[in-house]
Amino acid sequence: MIRAIIFDIGGVLVDHDNSKMLARLQTLLERPPSLAELTRLAFDHGVETGELPVQHVFDRLVQTYGSTASQQDWIDAWTCHFSGKPEMEDFVLNAVVPQLPCHICSNNNAVHWDHVRRTYPIFAPFQKVYLSQELGLAKPDRAIFDLMARELNGAQDILFVDDRADNVEAAKASGFLGHTFTRRDAFERHLQTLGL
Repeated sequence: MIRAIIFDIGGVLVDHDNSKMLARLQTLLERPPSLAELTRLAFDHGVETGELPVQHVFDRLVQTYGSTASQQDWIDAWTCHFSGKPEMEDFVLNAVVPQLPCHICSNNNAVHWDHVRRTYPIFAPFQKVYLSQELGLAKPDRAIFDLMARELNGAQDILFVDDRADNVEAAKASGFLGHTFTRRDAFERHLQTLGL
């Protein structure tokens, strides 16, 4: 039997479509860059690890490509790619949380985290939250998994759930159980095999 679950956010608890965010960001720019260049700028590793604030990305885009967009326009564009997963929300809140401590481990940034936790009720009951921008570490870096294992009194019997196989493999290498999330029904079947 497992004793806790650690969930990723995007692609597991809520959906996200990065192409939607990038397209919206392009509409704010007077001279939009190529999608490849915008992707490089928007997904700067320093933003994920907290070395750079999201505002740095906005400022760099404005300085390089011009824009008269408001701060709220930038925040709306930066967060427009999230959408709820009602089937996961229902399952996690009603079937999983009542039985097990649940935690979060996510590569994200302060603006995204603020948006999802205010917008989606699924995040309210989570006990520990491990965010890349607060820890200065990002998955699949082994250090983030080792830190969680120390704080949770070991990795054994704790299930790590992520939609990226490389993150799941890194968690397993640190002693966690792992599940690569694709759909709720597959996740539910996996939990049944673990005795839940």
